[in-house]
Amino acid sequence: MIDGSFVPYFLNLISNTFSPTCAETSVPKRLQATMNSDKIKMASSTRSPVACLFLQHSFRLQLLALTLMLALATMGSSCLGFTASSSRLLSTPSFSSTVTRKNSAGNHPRPGRQLLHLKSDGLTPEEREAKIFKATKAMTAFTNSYLKNTNTTLCTEKSIPAVVIKGLAEHKVDLGAPLCPCRFYDDKEKEVKDGYWNCPCVPMREEKVCHCMLFLTEDNSFAGDCTKITVDEVIELSDGAK
Repeated sequence: MIDGSFVPYFLNLISNTFSPTCAETSVPKRLQATMNSDKIKMASSTRSPVACLFLQHSFRLQLLALTLMLALATMGSSCLGFTASSSRLLSTPSFSSTVTRKNSAGNHPRPGRQLLHLKSDGLTPEEREAKIFKATKAMTAFTNSYLKNTNTTLCTEKSIPAVVIKGLAEHKVDLGAPLCPCRFYDDKEKEVKDGYWNCPCVPMREEKVCHCMLFLTEDNSFAGDCTKITVDEVIELSDGAK
């Protein structure tokens, strides 16, 4: 690899080469030995001033080309070194800025997750399960009431609405409000503040289209005949999906 120590030398060489003289005093001896110095001296002593000037400029152009090539090589080596260093810096993880979230067991947080302040963080597992059971009963009652009021039915596979109801109940306990389980949220806490209890799903609120397979109209190919589900069914069918 070429280092930058050559740059001042070549800059000085360019300055001396383009000085207004026809003498070859600015040419280093080690370069004269490689560039046929005898012919240059003969041309300088026997040719006309015009020929001497032409040969001098030709020689200067050769030196300039050589200098530019070496300078570009030096700059390229420096840029490659900087790029490699930058790549190493960018690829190094910054643990100080890592956003984490506790897992369900309360163990060491996993990197790359959004930090959530769950309402159930201070609860024991038994207390949380009791609250989830209570919320599951409320969500099941809401589901049956909504099915009746909207003249819709459950999915042909009853385990699907069971998992959805259980998931909404867990959202109620952990976040404070049920969130649509078929959507991805960048900020769940913000969605809770802006959510709606009647149905947190935007397509359902605006277009009456349920992507959770919970409230299906008769023209839906997945619609079943059931218009009611019990709490025991929700708990039993959702436990197998864990």
